Amino acid sequence: MKALRSFVVSGVAVLALAGCYTSDDPLIDEANAEYPFPAAVTYMYRDGFHAAVPGSLRREADHYVREQDGMIAQLWFRRIEGNYFLVQHISPETPLYGYGLVEIDGNEVRDFAFGCDPAEDARYIAAEVLSLDDGVMPVVCKIEDASRFTPMLLMKAEAHDPVGVYMIDAAAP
Repeated sequence: MKALRSFVVSGVAVLALAGCYTSDDPLIDEANAEYPFPAAVTYMYRDGFHAAVPGSLRREADHYVREQDGMIAQLWFRRIEGNYFLVQHISPETPLYGYGLVEIDGNEVRDFAFGCDPAEDARYIAAEVLSLDDGVMPVVCKIEDASRFTPMLLMKAEAHDPVGVYMIDAAAP
């Protein structure tokens, strides 16, 4: 399996909603959320293009709060297969839930950032797994069939490399 792309802690990084997979209602809630990290951790995010960026993740109630580059987002995780986790995020600036995929391997979290691409996602749109919200640019894909969305992400991970890696440093004080 190829290395993973988009995090986190999309798992830890928050994806911008433009060009992302979104939903009006959460796919992960208190009943099915999982907590793959300690109550508080620090990390460094590296994407191969920019200097490493520090951040932190802390658990609050049924979710994590990620702080990185002055931005704050709420994150929920759910294991979908092996070490692959669906990451749901929302921030004060966005009214929709966004989704990403990460692979967690010890202290290394590989981030798969998949954007909505009408050409690449055409078969999923035709199968009504996704619908296009083309009233926004770039285009946003709304999740229509959650049960077929996660298998779609896993298939995409097979064909793509990760966009970045979160290195979990330590439990935060």
